[in-house]
Amino acid sequence: EVARKHQLGDGWPGDARIHQLSEKAEGLFQWAATVTRFLYEKSHPEAKLARLLSNDLSTGLTADKKMDELYATVLESGDWDDEDFVKSYSEFMGVLLAAKEPLSMNGMQLLHGHDPSIAFVDILSSVGPLLNGWRDPKTPVRIVHLSLRDYLTSESRCSPRAFVNEVEYNTKLATMCLA
Repeated sequence: EVARKHQLGDGWPGDARIHQLSEKAEGLFQWAATVTRFLYEKSHPEAKLARLLSNDLSTGLTADKKMDELYATVLESGDWDDEDFVKSYSEFMGVLLAAKEPLSMNGMQLLHGHDPSIAFVDILSSVGPLLNGWRDPKTPVRIVHLSLRDYLTSESRCSPRAFVNEVEYNTKLATMCLA
């Protein structure tokens, strides 16, 4: 699917790279699936794949550490210098993690009162590989794995700009629902 979307040819990425990816995954299916979604969503997947495969730091880590490293790589692809991106990320991920029942993209927009300063579409190219259901506006959006919630809500594991304060967003979500 990645090769087809980005017109990389039928043989891409090749048996050798598939073997490298398999070795790098070290048995973590979720790692391999997230890498695939990441390459699918991003431009220049060839360069991104080469970078992922050349990173020897992720070999031999615990499963949690390995997933944390991948989550950080995916999140770093966002435009963190753009205030609108930062605000949209915070609002989207905060509500997504605070909601007890998954919301659809339509539901997220409605909850935010169609605030024009919040552009969820802008952040989905960065966080989309970490989510399921975001392509259909009526389908509930879910995180791909509970380890992502653990990562994003842990100040010690997550970068400060991607950290989501779940307590803060529980309160904010309650206020939004009442509004």
